[in-house]
Amino acid sequence: MIDIYLLDDDKALLKKYKQYILDILADRPSLEARLALVANSTYELVKRVEKTHHECLFFLDIVLPGDVSGLLVAQTLRAIRPHCYIVFVTTLNIHRAEASRLHIGAFDYMTKDEDVRRGMERNIEAVVQDYEAEKARRTFLTEFPDGTKCALDEVIYIKGEGRKSVLHGTVMLYPVGALLKEIEPVLNDAFCRTGKACIVNVNKINKVLNKEKRMIEMVNGDVLKVSATLFKECTDRVLGEC
Repeated sequence: MIDIYLLDDDKALLKKYKQYILDILADRPSLEARLALVANSTYELVKRVEKTHHECLFFLDIVLPGDVSGLLVAQTLRAIRPHCYIVFVTTLNIHRAEASRLHIGAFDYMTKDEDVRRGMERNIEAVVQDYEAEKARRTFLTEFPDGTKCALDEVIYIKGEGRKSVLHGTVMLYPVGALLKEIEPVLNDAFCRTGKACIVNVNKINKVLNKEKRMIEMVNGDVLKVSATLFKECTDRVLGEC
């Protein structure tokens, strides 16, 4: 699933862009994407992104009020979600070199005098296709930040242990010299946080043992506790409700 975010200081344009995206998603129900947030505040945007576990597509204005530019916001978002997709929507088309210098890696640039709706539809479709291809590739073999390689469908869950993590697989344990937050961006949508120190493969959950105590049993027999804030999301995904 791709979460779509809009950031612009012009509230009238935001309203128009919001409707464009809602219409695109309604016309193209097969697109695995949803509108997550429409914001004219960079603070609100960053706070929301820090909490999401989905991949993100950002439509950002470059020229924002005050000292914060869309380019600096993009740098912050890239630090939080290294594999996110960034599309700049601006009245000016002179920022490509600056974005390149800052190593932002924009997916596309759109000017506000072009057909924005068509440009948004083109980018949403391209991002979903790119994400699905990458997700399929990761399903077979993923390289983790320390160089460890493992097929994701072999991973049952991942536990954080200090400055490293341990992949609990169907055959063996794989120690990985990376934090969970460093591993999370290379995982696909089959994985879900159950707490600060654990990520599970929802396809490897055998059953929910106790809803009151928030306990789940994995296919290898291990029993894990899920945090209160993440229990509903985790169990809903097991039941196929989201």
